[in-house]
Amino acid sequence: MANGGNIDEDMIKNIKVGLMGPLAGIGDTITQGLVKTVALAIGVDMTLKGSALGPIIFCLLYGIYLMAMGIFTFSKGYTLGRSILSKITDKRIMNKITDILSIIGLTIAGAMIANNVNITTPLQFTISDSTIVIQDLLNSILPGLLSVVAVVGVFMSLRKNTSVFKIMIIMFVIAVVCSLIGIL
Repeated sequence: MANGGNIDEDMIKNIKVGLMGPLAGIGDTITQGLVKTVALAIGVDMTLKGSALGPIIFCLLYGIYLMAMGIFTFSKGYTLGRSILSKITDKRIMNKITDILSIIGLTIAGAMIANNVNITTPLQFTISDSTIVIQDLLNSILPGLLSVVAVVGVFMSLRKNTSVFKIMIIMFVIAVVCSLIGIL
């Protein structure tokens, strides 16, 4: 972006957050679980032995570590950030990233659809002493078949550039009519 490339600011922010999240967790674990504990052990041991330098040694050790890590992570972050942005602006890499994120997004959308769209039918037929429950029959073919058909229908309508408002009205009318008839 600084060199005149056409890069969206939101994309830059999202990449920063995505890269910083896991790294920040590792740094926090090392800092709180290891370095702080060791510095405290040295300082407390010196204090218990009667030395007034214990708290000062703790502050010095911990402060030096924090300053060193701050300088190191800032310089590495700047260097790696510049190199990654130059690589990301390559169209082939950007297309791969877009494809990967699309697959992740579609997987999440599919999981949400499977968990949140639940269409069933109460239809059942009695034929000579045996009752056939239509929903059980549909579930034996494919669990959630009516839900899948509804989602695919909405998807196909969207691909034909049907307006979302029109799709919602059609779904509402179908739901009301099928409910009044007793199909859904």
